[in-house]
Amino acid sequence: MTTEEAIELRFAVLGPVRLWRGGQEIATGSPQQQAVVGALLLARGRAVSITELIRVVWGEEPPATALGTVRTYISRMRRLLEGTSARIDAVAGGYALRDEGLRVDAWDVQSALNQVTGSAADPIPVLADALAAWSGPALEGVPGTWAQAQRVRLNDLRVAATEALIRSRLREAGPSAREVDDLTGLVQENPLNEDLRALLMLALHRQGRRAQALEVFHTGRHLLREELGLSPGPALHTAQEQILRDDENVPARPPARQVTYLPVVLADFVGRRQELAELESALTGPGAVAGIVGMGGSGRSSLAVLAAHRLAPGFSGGQVYVDLAGPGGLDGVLEQLLRLLGADLSALPGREARAAELNTLASGERLLLLVENVSSLEQLQLLRQALPSAALLFTSLRQVHGMADVTWVRLQPLSPSESLELFAAVAGPERVAQETQACRELAALSGGYALAVRVFAQRVRDLPRWNVSAITQNMREEMAHPFSSGHADCDLLAAPVERTYSVLDPEAARIIRMLGLLPDQEYSAARIADLLRIPVHQVFFAAAACIDVSLLRECATEHHYRLSDPVVRTVMMRLAHATDGAREVARVQADHASDRLCAPA
Repeated sequence: MTTEEAIELRFAVLGPVRLWRGGQEIATGSPQQQAVVGALLLARGRAVSITELIRVVWGEEPPATALGTVRTYISRMRRLLEGTSARIDAVAGGYALRDEGLRVDAWDVQSALNQVTGSAADPIPVLADALAAWSGPALEGVPGTWAQAQRVRLNDLRVAATEALIRSRLREAGPSAREVDDLTGLVQENPLNEDLRALLMLALHRQGRRAQALEVFHTGRHLLREELGLSPGPALHTAQEQILRDDENVPARPPARQVTYLPVVLADFVGRRQELAELESALTGPGAVAGIVGMGGSGRSSLAVLAAHRLAPGFSGGQVYVDLAGPGGLDGVLEQLLRLLGADLSALPGREARAAELNTLASGERLLLLVENVSSLEQLQLLRQALPSAALLFTSLRQVHGMADVTWVRLQPLSPSESLELFAAVAGPERVAQETQACRELAALSGGYALAVRVFAQRVRDLPRWNVSAITQNMREEMAHPFSSGHADCDLLAAPVERTYSVLDPEAARIIRMLGLLPDQEYSAARIADLLRIPVHQVFFAAAACIDVSLLRECATEHHYRLSDPVVRTVMMRLAHATDGAREVARVQADHASDRLCAPA
């Protein structure tokens, strides 16, 4: 055995983020560095992009130094892993933690659940050991909305493991006093979770505490009525009937449990009133489907989360957030949904079987499903097959064709007033009040692209000694340069535009690049065709593809187009210089400047 193989490496995230090498605990750094550690661990081998890591640490308001700081955290982590079999690999646009020889407490809990559903062996020791790993709130001390969302998800894992353990105990000698205390604490943390409350009733009854068990029922009924205006569901009524009949047998199959897992709403969300109204109107009943379309950084995820929270009271079966860009893609989403609903995954080997089981578990439930990053008709069709009665709200880069009865909401740029409102929320209202006109000009430079508004406002906030006019001039000069300066702000702004551009076919990509070389104005299809020396029908098809992914906008005049915003123009200009070369760039710019092409189209 080599030295690398001999060193045991163990991480904990179910409580404070901690690390042990060979049994010796080692500090994991600042809360921000712990956020990076947690993101790589919970990705479990999946590559995490730089943009995603920046968002994990700072949310939608990263400082100008974010890129360099994340790289510093990665370098420090690599030093912590030296001499072990684990490593952090640099992959395209991000990093991946390779987990050879690595143990993580959250992985152990998930493995314990898998063993319970997939093995005939006694599940109790496995579950009891896994639950003993919890030492406090998951990712304790790690700030930010990402960490809070992970706490919600990991708490669902804790609830599922506790449910499995208590159900196993009830089939045998009954839960211990400590396990009942732990379950009581979980019910207090999740007072509207009817399945947990029903389990506590049965556990108390098994201990001979019949009156207390019925009191738990009455407390739950009161909370449901006062908080949600609902009556107790099947789980609570079944437990009450068993206790009243003095029947201690646990149901062989529990009813589907209510689940609530939504990310938090951005505190500084602004605008989108019309879009919110359209979504709330569309998603009023079972089987309704609505999609939010927009380029990365346009605010589509923030809008979807806010809409889901506002719609939540109408969906008593629960509200669930999943991301098709996460580990496992569509199969990973099906697995996550089944686990949340308490399914036995070992008996469901294929995608179709898992979709059918979801259909059974969620039948009749008023469930709202929020799905991020839908990219194909197949994904939507399978989700509708699995959850036909659920309302489905999803986000996508572009419209998915082939599915009827979808309400589409395409995100347009923020209005000038909305841009300034968001700018003030990030930079601070006092700064905007001091230099209102200069801030308005800098916000306008974003073209209403939400991510750009945030980045520009953060630069103002982080440079308190600069006047805003100087910052605006600095940004204009940066954006006019044909090559990236490597500044963190530039990389952050360019990343979602470049990802969007990468889905275009070569002809559409060439046309959108060339438009980045021209002044900010609208151009007719005929002028674009003349400039690029291609048939005009090719321009129509290419323009439609670019509009579909929100890089290009149609103007009021028919067959006239312009780039979506100044950030898109900057990225396209730089891609043209990098892809087409100086000679082609010079030719296009010279042809455009000639009298022949400058004549009105």
